[in-house]
Amino acid sequence: MGHLQLHVAIRDHYQKCRELGKALAGDPGEEPIHNFRLEVKKLRALLRLAASVSHSSIKGRVPRELKIFYAMTGVVRNLQLQRKALESVAVQAHLGLPASCIALLDDRINTAAGMIRLYLKVPRPFGRTRKEWSVSFSPAGLEEPGKEFLQQKAKGFMSPAATDLQDEERLHALRKELKDILYVWPYLPEKALKQARSNGLPSQEALSSSAALLGDFHDACTRLSLLKDRDFLLSACPQSAKFLEAASDIWLHDKQLLLDKIEQVLANPLTPENPSAPINQNFASYELHID
Repeated sequence: MGHLQLHVAIRDHYQKCRELGKALAGDPGEEPIHNFRLEVKKLRALLRLAASVSHSSIKGRVPRELKIFYAMTGVVRNLQLQRKALESVAVQAHLGLPASCIALLDDRINTAAGMIRLYLKVPRPFGRTRKEWSVSFSPAGLEEPGKEFLQQKAKGFMSPAATDLQDEERLHALRKELKDILYVWPYLPEKALKQARSNGLPSQEALSSSAALLGDFHDACTRLSLLKDRDFLLSACPQSAKFLEAASDIWLHDKQLLLDKIEQVLANPLTPENPSAPINQNFASYELHID
């Protein structure tokens, strides 16, 4: 089973973070940014699992330098998403792109990408490999921590508070919990997985679909945040008013559709007995989602 190689996976993902991070100096495009951030998320989830083992000296967080760089790439990622969203509106609404607005976003993207390149010149921009990452984990040692890890991470999904459904930040946090489960799944003992499933934990497919839905909702919120950006709105010329109104209508509509579906899913959590509840509607904004 994969859990025998948890310590190896931690070191491998850290090495991939370094390789993909260094490559961003040459190409901080959407796909390279996505690939780097995905590796960091996987590394972070594995470290959290390893840290839950009682005798482990591993800390459940990535090196500070890597965390800083990850945050910097998040700025670029959001700007790229917003720019792509404006292009999508132009197609859907049959309107021309507002040149001044696009220019502002391009300038922001170039500035953020420049900061990434500068950061990569500092010594050890991703921190160091930690010696405790070389300590292996036995299957027996991971059984109880693995069971508790799954129970804790799935708690919000299986029995969310009513207020969570109206809390954008909480929904985003819930999505992170689901992704943590998915990232560590291959490294958990079969016994821990079987017990979690018997206690109501949904299948990998159901968790993945729900996490993607929550991710699309977070992207919808990121797009709409652009329309609350004072500098962005001031950059728009008078002729852009119709375009921005169309953007607002489209993005608000997509957001509400996604929220309705999230409410449906969370009101009836997917269980092993009902693993195929419909959650894969094709919203216009789905292609914009980057993990």
